[in-house]
Amino acid sequence: MLKLLRFKTNGHLSDLPDAIHSSIVSGVPGIPGPTTLEALIEIEERFRLAADAAGIGTWDWDIASGGVHLSERTYALHGLGDIGFSGTYDAYLKLIHPTDREDFANGIVRAIQDTTDLDVEYRIMLPAGGIRWVEARGSVRFDAAGNAVRMLGMGIDITKRKRTEAALRFLADSAELLGASLDYETVLQRVAELAVPALADWCAVDLVDPDGTIRRLAVTHADPAKSEIAQKFKEYVPDRRKSEPLIHVLRSARSILEPDLPDSTLVAAALDDNHLRMMRELQFRSVMIVPLLTLERTLGALTLMSGESGRRYDEADLAIAEDLAKRASLAINNAALYRESRESAEKLRRANAAKDEFLGLVSHELKTPITTILGNAELLEKRAGLLDEESQSEALADVRTDAERLNRVIDNLLVLARIEGGEEIEAEPLSLLPLSKRICDEHARRHEGRDIVLRADTDMALVSAHQDHVELVLRNLLNNAEKYSCRTMPIELDLAAGSDHVFVSVLDRGVGIPDDEIEAVFTAFYRSSRTPADQQGFGIGLAVCKRLVEAQGGEIWARRREGGGCEFGFSLPAYDEAA
Repeated sequence: MLKLLRFKTNGHLSDLPDAIHSSIVSGVPGIPGPTTLEALIEIEERFRLAADAAGIGTWDWDIASGGVHLSERTYALHGLGDIGFSGTYDAYLKLIHPTDREDFANGIVRAIQDTTDLDVEYRIMLPAGGIRWVEARGSVRFDAAGNAVRMLGMGIDITKRKRTEAALRFLADSAELLGASLDYETVLQRVAELAVPALADWCAVDLVDPDGTIRRLAVTHADPAKSEIAQKFKEYVPDRRKSEPLIHVLRSARSILEPDLPDSTLVAAALDDNHLRMMRELQFRSVMIVPLLTLERTLGALTLMSGESGRRYDEADLAIAEDLAKRASLAINNAALYRESRESAEKLRRANAAKDEFLGLVSHELKTPITTILGNAELLEKRAGLLDEESQSEALADVRTDAERLNRVIDNLLVLARIEGGEEIEAEPLSLLPLSKRICDEHARRHEGRDIVLRADTDMALVSAHQDHVELVLRNLLNNAEKYSCRTMPIELDLAAGSDHVFVSVLDRGVGIPDDEIEAVFTAFYRSSRTPADQQGFGIGLAVCKRLVEAQGGEIWARRREGGGCEFGFSLPAYDEAA
């Protein structure tokens, strides 16, 4: 009787002929006593209303004939509309996503063989495009011989639930992967790899440098065959002068969602014809662009595109993309903080090493002359009566020499500290020629046998400088030439007049200086690897010269001389009385 009703009514009791309406049906579970056909119709109507309210569609499969009947709700669930359905099992299989067809068929087989209920989840392909998740449950009916003859079932749209589950899994995985690296470029590459294919067919990550330059760090495509095309997009850095969507996101720090990407947007974003051709070849259909933000600035943007999959982005997809962008931004910020902490730790290590080296050098530079002074003072104090006049003179000369050396070290340290502290130098009109002559004479007296040649232009102008500081520069440069030049060759000091500057050069015929060390010699505490270990000095004299000259508006330089030796020179601005 049930089989007859199903066949005659195509599943709807209300379609029965009037002649059958007066029939009495008994034994309907849950309905006490005889039940009229009108009562059954009312029960069916109530079930239909409940199923519609719950979004449940029903289906009925006649296993023997292969015929499948779908309710109106199931029609709508599958997006069939006016397309229709041929009503066969094979036709229904074609509605299922190819990846899930085998799982669905296996579920049917298990339900029949094990006489259990069907419970399976699968994706269906909508005729208009897109994917929908369905949860199907069914019950098998068997005849007296135990043969499966019918399966009744229902299906419900679980797309929203599956999307939520997938989003939670995706974001959980992303948190783990993004936190696994403290290199921000690696983090951004992983963002692109995470997004494809979970959220997009194509993904690009763009970063904005502090100077405003846009760099495309990562491009990924779901189809390996199209990866080469996708990688070419790295060459097409967005133009900040154009009003394309990416630039708008970077400027506004707000996301953009284009569910249906018009070709006009591609045309507006294309940098040239080849760029437009590639975008069309990748079949861009829907796009999301979300900013990568920190509290201070916009780091960049994440661009997600759907193509061949036909996926159409909506607000739920955008929420996931923005959540991913927040996690990526946090990971990038953590990577930046880690890098800064490492750099700070390295700077501190270098500073401590420099401090230790400085203290060692200073202690050596101070201890050596102090030892000489104390030794000679003790000698003169205890044995003065036993020393001849020449020996006493030599002891006193040693005391004077090392006292002067000690004084220079202290002067250099004090001057360097004041300049590094930002102390301004008060300039005054100064004549370089008499000052230079006096400094040269003093140097020659301290270094017996050293010839110094002083040359000067006849029209030397006054310079605008501080006398004490210029003296210190000249003494340091002459002492530097003294240490590294041959004793039999003279040291030369040239003064030359320029249009608005005066130029001073100290020249020697010593060991010279390698080209790769010319800039380094003006760095504080720098000692060349070619400097003999027993050579005095700890690399501060030239650094002081550089800071003093530049603080007075001049420039300093060093260069090799043809034929050997070095030239260390500096310039000072000519004194302008009117100014």
